[in-house]
Amino acid sequence: MIFASLDPDAPHFETWLGDYASYLDFYTGQSEAGMEFRGPQRWRVEANWKIGAENFMGDIYHTPHTHASVVDIELFGEPKPYKRKEGVLWRAGPGGGTTYKLPPGGDFRSGLAYVGYPDEMIDRMAVTLSPPQRALVDEPGFMPSASTLFPNLSFVHNWPQTDADGRITPFISVRLWQPVGPGETEVYSWFCVAADAPDDYKAASYKACLMCFGSSGMFEQDDVENWVSITTMARGSMARNLLLNNRMGLTLDGEPIADQFEGFGGPGTAYQGFGEHNQRH
Repeated sequence: MIFASLDPDAPHFETWLGDYASYLDFYTGQSEAGMEFRGPQRWRVEANWKIGAENFMGDIYHTPHTHASVVDIELFGEPKPYKRKEGVLWRAGPGGGTTYKLPPGGDFRSGLAYVGYPDEMIDRMAVTLSPPQRALVDEPGFMPSASTLFPNLSFVHNWPQTDADGRITPFISVRLWQPVGPGETEVYSWFCVAADAPDDYKAASYKACLMCFGSSGMFEQDDVENWVSITTMARGSMARNLLLNNRMGLTLDGEPIADQFEGFGGPGTAYQGFGEHNQRH
């Protein structure tokens, strides 16, 4: 991955990245052999680019409702309301994201096995991830899911069922939200996988990614329906006359309803339950 800035006064990239770097490794640091990127798929949606970026950085409230049909057909069991509420919203440096709560009583190996990683990949991730990163999965048992690095780079990590026998396979998708105008976005979406992953795993992970995200993905089509509707409504008379309410998770005085989640284990700030902490951040 290559990052660049046209600002001659921009800080050093790692300085700017800060604690977000710890989470970035979950998507791009799974093996010392590096990662393979396939794609990108490119398509345009009639939605403002910021909506997708905000969605990926911490909108766990929409998943049980927007993606209810994905749960109904048993493609992916995690978006159920209690599952999302047990996860945390985290923010660190110039980014933020979400996690799912893993089953209780597990450890690093069983947590990665639960989401479908084969033993040889778990062995490699035990080497490439640092002790604090492994501890996030080990105890208290949180698995990073979607996140956004400000302003327009997002990641998603999910684990749907990929065959009739119930095989669960994780995948990673990396995407850029490229503005075309205030009401249109070009999406660049890559599939990402460890270069030395087993061939059958690569094939199953690629299938999982295409089922869920990309121009034909089930999650993607659900989400884009929301984003287009939001953009359309934002042009209307009601939007011009009403204030946007982005106070989910706050008291009337503007203080977070929930305390910071002290048992999270990862860097940055985390809150458990629904809220718009990351969007405001």
